[in-house]
Amino acid sequence: MENDSSNFDRGNNDSDSSAAQRGPGGQGHFQEQDTDGDNLISEQEWLAHQSERFAEIDTDGDGFASEEEMEAHHKSIQRGPKRSRRGGEDN
Repeated sequence: MENDSSNFDRGNNDSDSSAAQRGPGGQGHFQEQDTDGDNLISEQEWLAHQSERFAEIDTDGDGFASEEEMEAHHKSIQRGPKRSRRGGEDN
């Protein structure tokens, strides 16, 4: 099977897009990545999003992700937002 990245952003517009928009990243995650608003995520949009994530990990800005930076990033993800006892976010 040939790897054709041009098919990456093609989807069935008849499907329930709200489920895809919620996805594992939560409500709005899809729209955040769909920068041109065509309800599809192109390879270029995907790579731009991944580049933003890498910049968050590369805290010293040297263009590399060290083991320490990766561990710190994973710990920050695992902690997530603080929650109150009622389940809401604390500010």
